[in-house]
Amino acid sequence: MYFSFLETSNNNNKSVTTRIITIILLLLLLLQVNIILTNVIVWPISEGGNGHGYYLIPINPISATEAAINCSSKSNNTVKSYMVTLDSMQEVSFIKSVFGQEISTDYQKIWISGRDVGLTGNFTYSTGPGTNQPLFNTYTGQCFVNYNDNDKVYGTICEVEPIEEVYIPTIGTNGGSITINNLSQFDIQTINITFFNPSKQLSKSCQITSKQGTSITCIVPPLSGFHNVIVQDASGVNSTHYAWQPYPPFIKAVYPSFTANGLVTLIGDNFGDDTTDNQVSVRISRSRIPCNILHASSTQIICQLESTLGFVTLLPIEVRADTICTETFKPHIFCDNRFCSTIMLGTNFNKALQLVPDKIKMGASPNPPYIGVFDTKEINNGPLKGTPSPLYSVEAYNMDPGNNVYYRLDKSAVSADDRKPSIPSLIVFPPVESPVIQNVTNIHYGLRSHVSINGNHFGQDHSYVLVSIHGSQCVSPMFIGNDFKQITCLFDGSIPASNPDFFNILTIRIAEKVTSKVISPPKECLNNCSNNGICNPMFGSCKCDIGYESLLDCSLLVNPDQILNTTIQDDGKSTLSMNETEVGIVVNFTTGIQFIREIDQDNLIIQTISMDNITWIQKNIATTGESIFIGTIFDNSMKIQVKAHQYKQSNTTRFAGEDIQLSPNSIKYNIKITNWTWKSPINTLQVIFLSKSDSVKIDKCGRKQSKTEASFGDQIVWTRVQVGRSLLNCKIASRMIIDNDTIIPSRVTILQDDDPQSKQVNMVEKQEYNMLTAFNVPRFSQSVELDPAFSALILDEKDQINLGDDSHCEDLTQFEKWKIIIIVVFVSIILISITFVIIIVTKKKVQLKFTSKLNKGLNLNQKDIQMVSLPPKPPTKQQQQPQQNNISVQIKSNNLNPVQNKISDWVTEKSNK
Repeated sequence: MYFSFLETSNNNNKSVTTRIITIILLLLLLLQVNIILTNVIVWPISEGGNGHGYYLIPINPISATEAAINCSSKSNNTVKSYMVTLDSMQEVSFIKSVFGQEISTDYQKIWISGRDVGLTGNFTYSTGPGTNQPLFNTYTGQCFVNYNDNDKVYGTICEVEPIEEVYIPTIGTNGGSITINNLSQFDIQTINITFFNPSKQLSKSCQITSKQGTSITCIVPPLSGFHNVIVQDASGVNSTHYAWQPYPPFIKAVYPSFTANGLVTLIGDNFGDDTTDNQVSVRISRSRIPCNILHASSTQIICQLESTLGFVTLLPIEVRADTICTETFKPHIFCDNRFCSTIMLGTNFNKALQLVPDKIKMGASPNPPYIGVFDTKEINNGPLKGTPSPLYSVEAYNMDPGNNVYYRLDKSAVSADDRKPSIPSLIVFPPVESPVIQNVTNIHYGLRSHVSINGNHFGQDHSYVLVSIHGSQCVSPMFIGNDFKQITCLFDGSIPASNPDFFNILTIRIAEKVTSKVISPPKECLNNCSNNGICNPMFGSCKCDIGYESLLDCSLLVNPDQILNTTIQDDGKSTLSMNETEVGIVVNFTTGIQFIREIDQDNLIIQTISMDNITWIQKNIATTGESIFIGTIFDNSMKIQVKAHQYKQSNTTRFAGEDIQLSPNSIKYNIKITNWTWKSPINTLQVIFLSKSDSVKIDKCGRKQSKTEASFGDQIVWTRVQVGRSLLNCKIASRMIIDNDTIIPSRVTILQDDDPQSKQVNMVEKQEYNMLTAFNVPRFSQSVELDPAFSALILDEKDQINLGDDSHCEDLTQFEKWKIIIIVVFVSIILISITFVIIIVTKKKVQLKFTSKLNKGLNLNQKDIQMVSLPPKPPTKQQQQPQQNNISVQIKSNNLNPVQNKISDWVTEKSNK
């Protein structure tokens, strides 16, 4: 059964007089029978009915007022009779099933209760105990019948109920305060009101807050579905209001989808009472396509379309919450990055100018809507779709002549005609301001909690506020206070409490604007900052007093002569050095980006770029202590920007909302990578920093006198490398920025020795200590920004690294020496024998075969690191050498003993003859 609103005007173009518009019900009949007066038929309580009786008065055409008088005249001292008040879809279905065949097909309209006083668009019941209670709102679409007061209607249906039955006003599923009147037969002092849900066998009490005369006020708890409301006192007097229901579901706005498995988000009210046992279902369009529920609260539903809509329209949308059903035809639709109203508005300009700001509202924005420039008849589920929609119609009205010049918004043309056609235009809402999240409190990981969010620009209607934490909905958002700057929502605690270093993203969506904030559980600072600083519980970091090292716990008092100096190189790397060094004890450090690589979900390397293949250009800037380098690579769109700032004094910087304290003589990096070409959207980009010392001591056991430490947990926020007495500190922001404005938690790991890049750097640099730190970045569309900082200092002699006694390694060392001598002599004899054989062969074969055998015998060509890299920079003329010289250089570049070098030189000499 389809219901719609029809607005009428007289045929003589006269002004419409103020009148009461009364609702009529359309009953479509299949059989024609004689008009008869029926007996009272009761809607049985056993079948979910209200226990009321109904009877039909099929008489000559009468007005709504006459019909109401006719029904009320049947009241007596035992029953109340009034023109029927339709409360639910179930009641409509019952009436149709009972009286459908008793009304002639020539007279399909009957009067029912309802009116719009003063043409405000807000309909209320006009008869019965619920007189003046809200029925529906024209402009929001909370309506389900036609209305028209010009026509006489044949017949009406009257409803009767016991005179002692107490009327219970309706409230939403979230509950609230109601006032119950006419309780004279009860002892007010001992009265009790209970809401009983027969299908769930669940009772809830209405908490009485005030008693006055024969009325009480009480707080209805959140509830959903049909209830029997029992009113009784201590003496046993009682009354039951059967089949009472809260307000039916109402959809205010829709984030649509039109394809199978697409997500549809519904914003509204009365979708349930926020308990886990609600039975909620959604069907989309006239084809009633199921939308499977993923999340449902009293104000928000997220569901997944079971199939593609195809050529059918999105509307109407049916929502059932515990058998209470409604169809919505007029929700706001999100389309083309903003919300649009689906209401057809066909009237003159002045009337539209008055109605649109006053009646067409969206709680997500206090800004009034406006008439858009697209003709409504060209809309199909939103603007710019290009095909006519059956939801809309165009009615050509000839308006009274006027002196105004009209701008036809639909056709973008100016018209001064005396008679102006009116074509409904699209009503759209201006963009809302982006929400601002200042702080988030009361998150208890692993436990359900009411999260509190402070900020601004949250709109004025809590149902539009969509909050998620770590991908899970924070349900039932509500405003606290009257300034709309604080929200509370219920979080299910799905994030485990076992990992205190885990960071999460809190996301708030208000209409088309989305804001995210990185949040984490409160963290304790190590050793409470040793009483030499202030703890930041958000990040678990210390802000140390002046003179104390800020890396960990402020326990180390640092003198200026202990701090290494900093220098920025021409490729963006930095050197931290001392004027006087001691091999393996007091060393210099170098740090900077060495590799960028893409890995798949199995941690297999897909592509790698070495910074040795990058062309760097340094920008000229006026900022003291800051250097900016732009790196590009031949035949690739990727660009990397390196900002390196030298801080001579202790300082505090801010990145992505996080304060980072820097030690004196620190280097703070800001790395921004743009235009990375992904091989797969599910891959990860690793930005790898290399930190190394220029020397390291190796004891008799072959152990390097060095160590690496890092913060606990999966998210590394600091590292330190100690070589001898030298200490290199790295502070890492706990956040990174992708696509310029999205903040996500950083994820940093230290590469192990068996990693291909670790093998590569350790193969070349044997007398240095190397550490590779990887920043793991998920897929981004435009850019990613990272923000590490480095500082270094010299520790006291007592803090010099000591891995323990190595005297037990001496005997092993002597044995290894004898083994090496035997191997070298043996290999040398083999080489001399091979040489005489090679002389017989031609020059070219001598060269190639000898090189191959030499490489295999001595393992000169160590296993290459498998690396997919982009083309290097075009070689200069000096770099373009003949191929034979390359071979010679390759042989000499290896660490050969003197015998091997002589043989190699002799072979090269013979080969060149």
